[in-house]
Amino acid sequence: MRLPDWYRAIPQPLRWAVAGAIVLAGVGGVYGIVEAIREYPFTSWFGVILYVAVLGAVGGFVLGLIAGALRRLAGDVDPR
Repeated sequence: MRLPDWYRAIPQPLRWAVAGAIVLAGVGGVYGIVEAIREYPFTSWFGVILYVAVLGAVGGFVLGLIAGALRRLAGDVDPR
């Protein structure tokens, strides 16, 4: 599968940040919907979007940015 052009055009540390944000937002969304339905089903969408998915995306972005920067500092990646 080919990567989208916009994704290949960004620097490697930012690429890791975007990937981390997407993965943790997805995991957080699944966890959030399960937990919210258990507690109060009528407001489950709010728990998924606001609390879990957004926090997961921000956390994934930060962790991915750190991982990408550390790899770049170690000389592990092509800086493109």
